[in-house]
Formats: sequence, C-alpha cells, structure tokens
Amino acid sequence: KMNFFQFSLLCCLTNKARAMTPIMSVSHTIGLLHPVSSPAKSIMSAIRMTRINDESFGKLEYKNNFWRGKTTIKMFGVEKEILLSVDAYENTDFSHVQKEAFLNFIQNMENIMNKAEKHIYDYYMENYEEYREMIANKSEADQVVPNIHSVLDLKKLVEPTELIVRRVRKNGKRRLGLLCDVSWDIENGIGIKMEDEGVEEVGYQDIVL
Repeated sequence: KMNFFQFSLLCCLTNKARAMTPIMSVSHTIGLLHPVSSPAKSIMSAIRMTRINDESFGKLEYKNNFWRGKTTIKMFGVEKEILLSVDAYENTDFSHVQKEAFLNFIQNMENIMNKAEKHIYDYYMENYEEYREMIANKSEADQVVPNIHSVLDLKKLVEPTELIVRRVRKNGKRRLGLLCDVSWDIENGIGIKMEDEGVEEVGYQDIVL
C-alpha cells in the first residue's frame, strides 16, 4: 500500500507527465514510484484464485475448505436463497460428477424436494414424541414440537440453510447434502443426504458433513 507521501508524489508526477507527453500513462508513473514486486504479484494472484465465477456454480469464494456461494431452492412452497458449498481443494477443478449433481438438482428440484420433504415428515413423525417429552411445559412443546398432520405443516418448523455439493467417492455417485435449521433441535438441526437425485437419509447434520 502507498503512504500519503507516495500518493501525493504520484499525483504530482501524473499531472506533470500528462502535461509533458500524452503518451506517458499513469501505469508507467506508478511503476516508477511503486513497482510491483514478485511477492505482491503472488498475493494478488492468490486473491484472484480464491474468487471465481464458475459456469456451473456461479460466483464462489474459497473459505474454510469449501468453495462458497449462493443458490436458491424451493422448499415447502417457499423460495429461499441459501449458502452453496462445493467440497473441493482450492487449486483443484470441480469434477464433472459434482457439476452434474448440482445441475440435475436444479433441473429436477421440484421432484427431489418433494421426496426430501416426505422423508423429513417421516423422520419428524418417528421422533417428535421423544422431543416433546424433553420439554416440561406443554404450551412450549406445542410451539416447538407440535402435532402435525401434513408435510406442509413443517413449513414453520424447518428452514433450509445450506446445500453442499460433496466430494466424489470411488462409486462415482452424485452426492449432495442439504442442511436445515429446525425448531425442535436448534443445536443440531437436520441433514438430508442425497445420492443420484434420490434421498438416502435424514438425520443429524453430521451425516452430510
């Protein structure tokens, strides 16, 4: 970074250069005053590497071992923008299987999410009584873990937060994970594990992390 003295000197020389010869560019003047060193070039290159605009996933930034961006899904009839995380090394190209997994999900979202919602409903019906027993106050239990009668009743209880495009394993399956916050388990939430556009399991979030 330039200090105040360097900036002032740059402005003076730039104005003088413009007056003396139209051919001289500001970049030449900057180069004389503040040449870009190899370490600086490396840092600038690294910054560019941590932000990309991928043709399949859109704008991504590398953070905490994932390429992270945004995507929009529709769940329980409500569209919501959530975090998109692609599991890949910083200097590695995304595999075609990962791209297919995401593209197939986007193209078949309604069908896949219908299956996911049904699995969440089944999971809830299997476990909600146990969660209700943990809450002494019945009025509170009715709000946090209410008796429900349809998939759409989950709309106020489940909120999607992150879609993970997972690494490819030897079996070559297209693997996704959807993370959700839920009213009945704020600490753990739930995870929906998907493979080849099918829903494999609903449970704690660590099943897809």
